[in-house]
Order: sequence, then structure tokens, then C-alpha cells
Amino acid sequence: MCRRFDKLVMGALLMAKILLPLLCCSVTFASIVRRCGVPHAAVCLLVLAASSVMAVVFFFQVTGEGSWQTIGTSVSHFGIMNVQVVLVLLLQGLAQVYVGRVAGAKDKAV
Repeated sequence: MCRRFDKLVMGALLMAKILLPLLCCSVTFASIVRRCGVPHAAVCLLVLAASSVMAVVFFFQVTGEGSWQTIGTSVSHFGIMNVQVVLVLLLQGLAQVYVGRVAGAKDKAV
């Protein structure tokens, strides 16, 4: 049976392939931070600062000269980095919710 290429399904699978490992890393990071007793706000600011530094680096690499491909690639790198800054903060918030629920369930079980 030959199936047609469905862009929506392939896009959803690609997003899941990218987001699930990031979410697993965020949950692991949040559990380590929680176990060490580091304030969540300090960790968020540290991650935000590192991501913003990377975005500034890509901003200075944006060029208006050359072929359309080089211009588009430089702008795309900058745009993707800006989206990643927001995505990392959202994933950290989700991880904190998940770690909080897991820790709460363990506290109730004991």
C-alpha cells in the first residue's frame, strides 16, 4: 500500500523528535537543581543569559551582502536562536511543573 507524504504528520513527528529530548534534558536539569537546592529563578536567568549571548553572536553574523542563500541562512540562524531562547524557558517551566508533581507524589507516598 503506497501512502502519500503528509506534511502535517511529518512536521509533527519532526517537532516531537526535537522537543522530547529537550524536555527530557530539562526535566533532568530541573531535578538536579531541585536536589541541590539552587533557586529556580537564578537558573532561569543563567540559561536566559547564555541563550541571549548566543543570539547576539548570531545577530552580528547577519549579513546583507552575498547570495540570497547566505543572507537567508544568517537571518534564519538569528531567528531560530531567538525562538530557542523562548523555547528553553518554556521547557524549564514545564520541567519545574513535572518535577514538582513528581516530588509531591513521592512526599505523599512516604
